[in-house]
Amino acid sequence: MPIAVLGQLLGVSLSEPEGAQLKRWCDDFLLPFGRDVNTLSSDELVRVKAAGEGLHGFVDTVLSRRTASGADDVVGRLLAGESEDRLSELELFANIVLLLIAGHENSTSLIGNGAAMLLGLSDVRAELARDPSRWPAAIEELMRLVTPNQFIRRLALEDIARGDHTIRAGDAVLLILAAANRDPEAFPEPDRFGFDRPNRQTVALGHGIHYCLGAPLARLEGRVALQTVFERWPAVRQAGDLVYANNFNVRLLHSLPVSTS
Repeated sequence: MPIAVLGQLLGVSLSEPEGAQLKRWCDDFLLPFGRDVNTLSSDELVRVKAAGEGLHGFVDTVLSRRTASGADDVVGRLLAGESEDRLSELELFANIVLLLIAGHENSTSLIGNGAAMLLGLSDVRAELARDPSRWPAAIEELMRLVTPNQFIRRLALEDIARGDHTIRAGDAVLLILAAANRDPEAFPEPDRFGFDRPNRQTVALGHGIHYCLGAPLARLEGRVALQTVFERWPAVRQAGDLVYANNFNVRLLHSLPVSTS
């Protein structure tokens, strides 16, 4: 679903097989991320290279179509660039691939992990069935609890003292978003699902100048997907073990077996 939406934003209507192929390329392209690259097998390295080539071909197709049409859309504005600082071909490729991957990966994680969590929360599902207007609040709480992107990397710009430790300027820092979203000082009973938490300031979508550009779209996709599933199949239940991708940063489900009866 998120890949299909991104195709529309990029001006490309993807068939189901095309969308599936694009998703595989994105997944394979990410194999070195969130992994020790030395653990990649020869087969995985081949897949990474093929994914890069496939994504490059897709971007070339997108750019050629938008150049011909001159449409005022996401890609059209990237092509236009700044009047005195146009994007290079490499920068265009990087931005479109970033849009593709960042625009679907976390949404896919939210939908999959959100569904898995709701399958185990019958009381929450009953409340959503009784009052569907609570779905937006449910999505906020699911983003806090599942935190699709577990951490982000930053470089310290100056020395920062924290307790007995000092982070020096230039040090690399991992900020654990998943831990911050379950900080008991910010969220009482942090492991409990709560519709009416007074504090909704989670960091699942970043903060400040790094706040997610696609946050409204991620919320919309998560609500539409999960609400549709649980309203269409109210008796849905988990019917097998969860299978996760080998990635310690992004929580990606490869498989969530369910029964709808």
